[in-house]
Amino acid sequence: MTNTKIVWLSSRLVDRANRYLHDELVREGYSEIAPGNTDVLLPLFERDGQSVSEIARAACRTKSTVSVMIDRLEKLGYVRKGPNGKDSRAVAVFLTEKGLRYRNVAIEIGERLSSKVLQNIRPWEAEAVEEFMARMIGNLSEGSEGPCAGRTKGG
Repeated sequence: MTNTKIVWLSSRLVDRANRYLHDELVREGYSEIAPGNTDVLLPLFERDGQSVSEIARAACRTKSTVSVMIDRLEKLGYVRKGPNGKDSRAVAVFLTEKGLRYRNVAIEIGERLSSKVLQNIRPWEAEAVEEFMARMIGNLSEGSEGPCAGRTKGG
């Protein structure tokens, strides 16, 4: 197989997407939010009151990484920790009012990013690229014990 630029191009796409997200967050008045923080908040936008383990699984991050991000977001006032209704010993993470306000902005920014990335791309091309990338991630995850190991499209 010939050496391709897939990994390099994927890296450039992530770099440019993060730069775009950063600029949009600043423009919207959320300069304290790093683009990666939204990965941790998205699961809470879907279902509030999740454990750190649940958030880590949904965000494809390690528990320790998510814990650090949650602590930072708590200091910034976007989330709060509280008792988990299922297990009184466990801690759940909840969005605050500030976190709930950020939800709509994050979704709008994400939609703008997707529209920008998919300009001049046919729907079937986008679906194919998504499928191929999920398979490539799976190829690199085989035998791995890390977050999202072996997971492909849709988790």
